[in-house]
Amino acid sequence: MDVEVAAEGTPRHRLVAIGDSLTHGFQSGAIYSTDLSYPATIAYEMGWYDPFRHPSYFGQGKLPLNLEFLIGELEQEFGQKLDWWELPLTLFKTRQFMVRVED
Repeated sequence: MDVEVAAEGTPRHRLVAIGDSLTHGFQSGAIYSTDLSYPATIAYEMGWYDPFRHPSYFGQGKLPLNLEFLIGELEQEFGQKLDWWELPLTLFKTRQFMVRVED
């Protein structure tokens, strides 16, 4: 059955995405790079990216805990190989990182 639709005017929102963490831009254990989420990618490819609204989170490692960012900081502090005696300090540094994310 065909449906007749009067295509008049400009829709307020050309693209609406409803979904879970992948729709939001979840990666590395956190909401990170929302501009690379699949709705943002679709909007970009359709030429609608500029008016497309998506959330941006500014802060330390994004929300809730970006594991890739945390590992990068620990690697910068302790190197690629973690020795057993560095474990307590690593846990302390991880806690400090989590406090910064919370703030």
